[in-house]
Amino acid sequence: MNKANYFYRAVRAGLDYYVSEKTTLGLTTRIWGRDGDEAATNRTTVANTSLPDKVLYAFFTDNVGDDKTRGLYSSLNFKHEFDKKLGKTFTLDLDHSNINSTNINNLTIYPEDIPTQRSLSQQIVTQPIGLYVIKSDYTHPIDSTFKLSLGLKSSIATIDNGLSFTRAGIISPNESNDFLYKENINAAYINVNKTIGKFDLSAGLRTEQTVINGKTDEVTVLSRNYTQFFPSGSAVFRLNDHMAIQSSYTKRVNRPNFNQQNPFTYFIDSLTYTRGNPTLKPEIANVSKLTFTYDNQPVFGISYSVIDSVIVDNAPKLEGTRTFTTADNIAHQSRLELQLNFPIKFGKYIDGFGGNQLIRNAYDATYQDIKYDASRWHWLAYWSVNVKLPKDIKVEIGGFYMTKFLEEFLTIDPLWGLDLGISKNFNNNKGSISLSYDDVFYSQNSRANIDFNNVKVDFRQFQYSRNLKLSFRYNFGNDKVKNAQNRTSASESESSRIKVD
Repeated sequence: MNKANYFYRAVRAGLDYYVSEKTTLGLTTRIWGRDGDEAATNRTTVANTSLPDKVLYAFFTDNVGDDKTRGLYSSLNFKHEFDKKLGKTFTLDLDHSNINSTNINNLTIYPEDIPTQRSLSQQIVTQPIGLYVIKSDYTHPIDSTFKLSLGLKSSIATIDNGLSFTRAGIISPNESNDFLYKENINAAYINVNKTIGKFDLSAGLRTEQTVINGKTDEVTVLSRNYTQFFPSGSAVFRLNDHMAIQSSYTKRVNRPNFNQQNPFTYFIDSLTYTRGNPTLKPEIANVSKLTFTYDNQPVFGISYSVIDSVIVDNAPKLEGTRTFTTADNIAHQSRLELQLNFPIKFGKYIDGFGGNQLIRNAYDATYQDIKYDASRWHWLAYWSVNVKLPKDIKVEIGGFYMTKFLEEFLTIDPLWGLDLGISKNFNNNKGSISLSYDDVFYSQNSRANIDFNNVKVDFRQFQYSRNLKLSFRYNFGNDKVKNAQNRTSASESESSRIKVD
């Protein structure tokens, strides 16, 4: 049994100052908070491996959680257009994010046959995060068919994690911990774009230096300093004004989120828990794609990716009689994806799109001296339909269905969901009000199992997927300010690695 209540609020403000026709200064600030509480009850059964159907004993774990998160984001942007007509520009972004979260979990464990015999414990995790990012870009069109782009970026992340674990009100030093993580990533890139007849060609190279350090109770457990290169390229052949064929290759890095690198233990019950891994390395992905497009939208495509040092988020392990999962770089993954999309249009008032993906995930790993070789095909269908009603009212219906699929060591049962939304614009589209209802049938709750070596786990996970959201927007001033507020954040990739749920 699970239940959760969360309340989110945010205030955002943006200001652009036009120093001249060619130079603009922008400032964006966002303050947000997220408070919530949740309660879950888990029933755990223990059986003999030789007689798995015979239950030796069972117990319950009540987990009552209280979460509080506060965030402050600010960004200063400078843009100078040397030549507006050609698009010769220089931009500089300075971003700062400060996030503080506190998570309190109260655990009550008791036998099924003696519910009054209770064991009480509490886990408090504090996680202050500081992000600083500076990014500059320069675009230099040589002529109408040839463009050069250069860029530099540097980011610094500092996370001071604290875990306090008590049993019956007494601190437990084995479960309590402090972990200080510092990361500095410096990058430079160059991109070249050239049009030759019906061909649009591009090539790029990005270089990254990564310096990271992690300390647990003042003891260094992580220290790395390395440099990596990431080439990319693409070619587009335009068949006519609407249709084109595009091929591309990209080598990229997928970095672990900061919680995955946190070595703390999170208890589900007294015999089951998850644990972070500070020694995680980034994944390296090589992705090739071939796509047929219509009006720059993908219609049919095929892609193949190979990922080394795959971060398996739920690698199962045994520690005595306890089962736990941890993130680890243990696998090689290949992924083949076939995609077919199509437009949806009925008259003047109904439009949208739909699509299908046929995907094969395959994993190859040696884990705990045992070979893990697994693969599975699955199918994903998705759609989004807009209905235009009188008086500038629009209704949107969207959803998806996915068959049983393989994700690392997990085999996950089919998933589906349906979303609804209604919105209205007013005052010449300066203002809008919208109401959305996500996961109407609360169906995005996954059932999954792990069956590897002596680890067998079946579980059901309830997501915070069903949300009712009312939004009001009003854009003051002119459209130029609106466009400036929607610019891409320089710290977007770093912020995506923060998980505060």
